[in-house]
Amino acid sequence: MEGRLAMKLRRIDSNGVSNADLAELPALRKRTDGFLWLDVHEWSDDAEAILANEFHFHPMAIAKSKNRNHVPRVHVYPDHVFIVVHAPEVGLGGHVHYLELDQFVGEHFLVTLQAPSVRRSRWRRRCARPRRWRPGGERPAAPYFPVRS
Repeated sequence: MEGRLAMKLRRIDSNGVSNADLAELPALRKRTDGFLWLDVHEWSDDAEAILANEFHFHPMAIAKSKNRNHVPRVHVYPDHVFIVVHAPEVGLGGHVHYLELDQFVGEHFLVTLQAPSVRRSRWRRRCARPRRWRPGGERPAAPYFPVRS
């Protein structure tokens, strides 16, 4: 069960952003009045089971999300898209690191999986600020980008 602590589930709807317990995931997946954001901080057997058994993601996409990818990619499936993106971050001494963020994007959900270096980055901190989200209106095309007020 320790792997469950390495995941955070948020529900985003017209009332704003709220944290949810992972035990609520099956019931919340059936709802269509908002969307879910499952943020997987560290890979675990629990995370793999949720991706396979609850979201029914393709085994190849799950395998790619388990390991670091050195090139961006997009896999299109009937009910979701698997996307791997990279962003440069300058480290000590001018060394450039490429941060990786893997995403499963569906109509009512977003699942993000972060490479170890992303957890320590500004990108990670930026994505983890739900108070900056603006609820209501049209559903955003990319729900993981914060809205500037």
